Amino acid sequence: MEFRTYTKWLSRYILPVLKSVTPMLILVSINVNPANAFCIENRTDERLIFAAEPQGEMISGVSFRKWLDPLEKTCGNPNKGNNIIRIFVFSEEDAIEGCDAVVGAQDTLTLISFVKFDRCDWAEPVTVAR
Repeated sequence: MEFRTYTKWLSRYILPVLKSVTPMLILVSINVNPANAFCIENRTDERLIFAAEPQGEMISGVSFRKWLDPLEKTCGNPNKGNNIIRIFVFSEEDAIEGCDAVVGAQDTLTLISFVKFDRCDWAEPVTVAR
C-alpha cells in the first residue's frame, strides 16, 4: 500500500474510531493516581481545606495545601522521597481543630465525613494518626 493510500485509509477508518474512544479512555484514567503521587478525595458535603506533609516533619514541612469542594479529588507529589504522608483536614484556614490521617505516598485517602476533634471517618486504606 502506498503512503497516500495508507493515510487516506487512516483518516477515513481509524481516526473516527479514535475520536469516539478517546473520551472513554480519559474517563477510565481519572481514577488512576499519577506516578509517585498521593491523592485526596473529599466525599463529604462540605468544602474543606486539606494539607499534607511527609510523615515525621514539622508543620513547616507542608508540601501541599488545597481547598476541596464536595466530591472533589486532587493529587500531590510527596517529594523529599518520603513514602508516608500525613494528611490534615480543617473546616477553615485558621482552625486549630481538625482531623489527620496517614497514607502511603501512592495511595488515595478518602474522607467520608468530617467532624472536628479527630472524629472523621476515612475510607480504607488509612492509618489514623495519633
